[in-house]
Amino acid sequence: MKKLSIILVAFLFLANACGPSVEGETKEWEANLKAVEKAKTDYPSFASLLDQKVTEAKVLWDAAASVSDEKAKAEKMSAANELLSAGCVGNLIEMKDKVKAVQESLDKVSSLKNGKDGEKKTYAEDAIAEAEKTLTLAKEALTGSSCDDIDRAYEKLGTVATDLTTAITKLDASETVKDTSITDANGTNATEVKMVKCKHCDSKNEATNEKCKNCGAPLK
Repeated sequence: MKKLSIILVAFLFLANACGPSVEGETKEWEANLKAVEKAKTDYPSFASLLDQKVTEAKVLWDAAASVSDEKAKAEKMSAANELLSAGCVGNLIEMKDKVKAVQESLDKVSSLKNGKDGEKKTYAEDAIAEAEKTLTLAKEALTGSSCDDIDRAYEKLGTVATDLTTAITKLDASETVKDTSITDANGTNATEVKMVKCKHCDSKNEATNEKCKNCGAPLK
């Protein structure tokens, strides 16, 4: 019985520890207000919307001040913070970093696809085309004032970011080719040799090589 009580107390302690805290929510509130002010500067057409959300959030925040119970107060503070960090406002605040990340991945895919052919190149070109359309969509959304446009562009940016990451993985993958000098009793290839491409001259080398057999540049 005593052991059960100890376990219950520990469980309640952990549950409270994992929930919102007054101190944590206060820090987040200050950070959210700064992020909103920056977003108003970056996207003037959304200034009125952001001011409205701050007003709504402050009603909840001020109401939390009159709550004596720490847990209940933290929960009300958390609800106020959510108005400034979730949904359209949160997406708007994160858009600049999202666009930057997609552009960087797009540039990398465009560089890596040079010299490639077949399925890898096709996948990369499709990902590039979709990313370019999405970046245009995001730019248009950021100069407008519609939450629906922001949410749509934000979701699309997430999708193309995943596609570009997949394209990078495909293009960066080492190539495996058959070593036709080694065959089994049936005349079929018995060994496959993993190959890597030299970044300096594009020559294919066995993955175990330290230097390129063509230009002598380090492979690792």
